[in-house]
Amino acid sequence: MSEIPLLEEKPLTNPEALNELKKVIDRLQAQGVPIPLLLTRTYEYLKRFSKIPYEKVGEVKEFLRSKGLREESIVMIVNICPKTVDELRPLLELEEKVLETAVAEEIVNFVSQYCVENTGK
Repeated sequence: MSEIPLLEEKPLTNPEALNELKKVIDRLQAQGVPIPLLLTRTYEYLKRFSKIPYEKVGEVKEFLRSKGLREESIVMIVNICPKTVDELRPLLELEEKVLETAVAEEIVNFVSQYCVENTGK
C-alpha cells in the first residue's frame, strides 16, 4: 500500500469535516466505488453532531479569532456550542490567558445565535 503525502494539517470543525467528507463520498459514488463502512459511519456521526451550519462556520470562527483565541479552542467551541460560561471555560484550557467574564459571556451569546442541534438530520 502506497503512502499518501501529507500536504497540510489543520484542525477542522465537525461541519468542515462533514463538508470535506461529503466531497470524497460524492467523488467515490461518481466513480462507482462502494463507500467503505468507516466513511459512512463517520459521515453519519458528523452529520448528527455538527451543531453549526457549514455556511456559518467561517463567520463564527472569524469572531472567535477576533477575541484572540487559538485555532484549537475555536474548533472545540464550534463543535460543542457551549450554552453557558461554565461550559465555555474548560474549552479555553489551551489559552495562555484567562478571559474576562464579560468576554466569555459575549462569546457564548454570539455562538449560541448560530448553534442548531442536529443540523444534519
